[in-house]
Amino acid sequence: MSVRQDLLTVLRNTVGAPILQEDPYVVVAPKSVEAVQLCVASARDFSYRVLVLGSGSSFPLDFSILRENVVAIMTIGLTGIEAVSSPAIRVGSGVSVNSIVDGYASSERRTLGGLIADHRVGSMEPVLGYVWPRVSRLEVLTGDCKVNYFSNIATFLIGSRGRLGIITAIEIRASLPIHVSDRVGGKSPSSVNNGDTAIGGVELRTLLDEHGLFQW
Repeated sequence: MSVRQDLLTVLRNTVGAPILQEDPYVVVAPKSVEAVQLCVASARDFSYRVLVLGSGSSFPLDFSILRENVVAIMTIGLTGIEAVSSPAIRVGSGVSVNSIVDGYASSERRTLGGLIADHRVGSMEPVLGYVWPRVSRLEVLTGDCKVNYFSNIATFLIGSRGRLGIITAIEIRASLPIHVSDRVGGKSPSSVNNGDTAIGGVELRTLLDEHGLFQW
């Protein structure tokens, strides 16, 4: 049996995540943070890299993967919304932006996690300007397969494209839905791209992804 087939067997029997595709690379869609952790741990155990997708709709047509040993993990199944304190609300990264931002006209498949992780410097993302000032912290699964929490000063996750970890949830200090007429100040963050900050992208990858698990 091949390494790929061994990995698929583990994903089916242990993780229980829906396997949406087996070739040319494995695509899974876990429905809980715990299942995401198991998927990442399984990929690590079989020396596979992890490619993070939201709904899978945000990549350009010419996007390609150079490696074969890649597991694509979709976060679209992380859809929970719950109050964690007053006034913070935990929103799963797979929740659609349309469902929490009133008046946002875009693809229904655009996820909240994708809005943050796929932001590009110089692009016009006004909706991020409405959401980001209300973010209190991000819940992120890093290369050690642990869930970590980063406050909203951690703008290095904006535009990181999943190369620093998987955004599993966002805590928001606001009632939902957010109304686009109620902007609380600040422009869409645009000073970060692919995890580069004052301490540098390489240092961040060393801290958050020591073994290069997310460097597909």
